[in-house]
Amino acid sequence: MVRFSAAVLLLASACTSTSSSPRGSCAAPGCLTLADCSADDVACVAGRCVECSVDSDCRSGPRECDAALGICKRCVSDFDCQQPVGATPSRPSTGLCDSDTYTCTRCTTDSDCSLLGPSMKYCANQSCIGCRSDFDCAGSSAGSYCIQQQCARCQLDAECIGQPFSGCDATTGTCSKCQSDHECLTISLDAMCDPDTRRCTCPSSHPASADSPFALQAPFLTQRPEDQGAISQEESLQLLSGLGAREVRLLLPELDTSKERLRSLGISISCDLGQPFFPSDMEAHKREALDIASKNRSYVHAWILVNEAESNWKDTPKRYAEYFVATSRAVKAGSPEALVVLNLAGTPPDGAAASPEGLAFLDAALKNGVGPHFDVLDIHVQGSAFNYRQLSAIVAAYHQVFDSNGVARKPIWHTEFGTHDGDPDEDPALPGLQLPFQSEAIQASGLIKKYVHGLSAKVHKMFWTGLVEWSNYEGAHRNSYFDNTGLVNSANNDGQSHRKLAYYAYHKMIEVLDGSDWSTFQDLSVADDVYVFRVLKDGRPVWIAWNDGPQARSASLSVGAVGTVRITEAVPRHSSGKEVSDLGTAFRTESKVPQSRQVALDLTSVPVFVEVGP
Repeated sequence: MVRFSAAVLLLASACTSTSSSPRGSCAAPGCLTLADCSADDVACVAGRCVECSVDSDCRSGPRECDAALGICKRCVSDFDCQQPVGATPSRPSTGLCDSDTYTCTRCTTDSDCSLLGPSMKYCANQSCIGCRSDFDCAGSSAGSYCIQQQCARCQLDAECIGQPFSGCDATTGTCSKCQSDHECLTISLDAMCDPDTRRCTCPSSHPASADSPFALQAPFLTQRPEDQGAISQEESLQLLSGLGAREVRLLLPELDTSKERLRSLGISISCDLGQPFFPSDMEAHKREALDIASKNRSYVHAWILVNEAESNWKDTPKRYAEYFVATSRAVKAGSPEALVVLNLAGTPPDGAAASPEGLAFLDAALKNGVGPHFDVLDIHVQGSAFNYRQLSAIVAAYHQVFDSNGVARKPIWHTEFGTHDGDPDEDPALPGLQLPFQSEAIQASGLIKKYVHGLSAKVHKMFWTGLVEWSNYEGAHRNSYFDNTGLVNSANNDGQSHRKLAYYAYHKMIEVLDGSDWSTFQDLSVADDVYVFRVLKDGRPVWIAWNDGPQARSASLSVGAVGTVRITEAVPRHSSGKEVSDLGTAFRTESKVPQSRQVALDLTSVPVFVEVGP
């Protein structure tokens, strides 16, 4: 719902070897010198090989250089694609120019794709594709599954037995994920298989935070005049370190002043690069996007393009697609490892369902060819502490849009995610959002429930809105929803500042759950209003449970053959965070010995963590 430009930066880099970096050391992807590049390239710029910087570097075709991306244009009109130089074994041609990519790959019918070979034989949305369904892949040497409009090898790890990498990336249908450190030796002797991402990585350059679902939006209050004086960036960093959040979403101007400190704290970062209108000079825009991505290559792992695009984009869906694809290509040219995020509000202000506007915008974007050019779909979910139950339905609605367009489902993030405490004013800018009074305890319990339900719905990352409360978000003399979602009170709002119960609940959630194997996450709920979830952490089960009914309820939890379990309430026992003086005693905890492998729980609206051990 936030309407100013924001961003997400994740610290991570893959391990690859280059000709300048012998096997045995982990090196950043890309080139170090021109010797690492192909014969067609003229320079190595900021770790990337470029074909050209000026038109004279291009020796064929129209002899024009797209300097922003560092590539020679293969064509600027269909005429260029009909010249003898147009089609070669390495650069096949349909005879028609694609003005977005400057390649001779545009099509109008399947027959236009006939010269591109068996892997690109169908025409869809003026682009040649490999398949429309699994039926088209029958007998294909590339594989029998149609994934992202290409025939692919696998959907399961079992189909990768005997391959150099024995894990299947179901998103691309390729055997490209590792299952042991041994499989990474072909990349580098230092490379290891990250157990969460199953990618070969450099241990020193891939903090675990990049794969954690526990993230935070707006850790700093430095950009809005209304927030000036509430808290310094250094004070925010201290709060952030104590909180334990693994990733933050920043405003772009905050990136240069905070990225080194955040990396030293092991906190991943994300950053926005989008603007809500079509640039008057696209070439200048691409150069700027490439420059920013290249300069921050060692920091930024994901770039968010155009915040809440379905409401903020100021042009047609087709022009959005053109803008998005061009920006994504510039980002990937400057930082090939970076993720590109398509950002939508995605839900109405009350976060109760997928919004028709968000679904329609995504559908139009996919129909206009955006699908191959983003890695993550971001949708925002706000609202009361009790509106978490619909998260699975929201995710399913967006999955259906991917399915209906024949595009592989993308991971889903919520980079704006929260609920309030206190009694905000009803806000005409947020139609449908009911704002009843919620105590600090209700906000804190809602935080836990929202994150847990998000994990159950397979949401990959959730960024709480935010660290410290905003002030006068909807204007002076207003107590808005977004003035009350923060984990820490703002002195600008009520003359005092303290960590809320939600701050401590967030910290406890990370302490108990971070580092879990999220592929093992299970919803075990069987009774109305009683919720039970289970996940494995370090091979041992952890349960999360609560009861949303009007009265406390007893429940029997099957824990197996364990000696003792520890039951911890997820919210401190106080009425306000300002009463918390000792984290060691703030959370009500008890130990129980299971009887016949069962543990009796008295469940209330406050979630509990059940862990194996005293």
